[in-house]
Amino acid sequence: KKAQGVQCLANCMYWTMFLLSDGSKAVSGSMPKAFSGEALPQIYANLVLFAVIAVVQFLGWKSAGSPMPDTSKLVPSGALKTTLIANFVNLGFFGIGCKFFTATFIDMYIPGVVAGINKGSPDAMEAIYLIMSNAGMCMLMNIVSALMVLAAEPGNAD
Repeated sequence: KKAQGVQCLANCMYWTMFLLSDGSKAVSGSMPKAFSGEALPQIYANLVLFAVIAVVQFLGWKSAGSPMPDTSKLVPSGALKTTLIANFVNLGFFGIGCKFFTATFIDMYIPGVVAGINKGSPDAMEAIYLIMSNAGMCMLMNIVSALMVLAAEPGNAD
């Protein structure tokens, strides 16, 4: 039950990050052009959905007794230790690349694609950057979520 409660807390953090990230862009008017104008009501609907999911997850965490992960046990242990650490390192590489070095990261794998799309449709490229950046945030938050759950019940592979 403790791991489930901590997962709810991690999910609450995850959806709150999206709410803040996309919400700040929508409110400040810095959302990509492809996601503005007629698409903006859908963005606001997504923000409401993110907020509802975050609240439901928060309530789940509270109903589980507000468990917290043991922060001194954030490094995985037990039978799956090596596999988990390798997975987190690999996912971290892609998460950091997508979130913080989006254009460079995309161009590293498909050289010239960024320039080509920018030339043909700069509005589309802005949208792709946002999507890839959010994908990177998902990857990083998945690592955080997994570490939090593992630290809730250290050494328990289940």
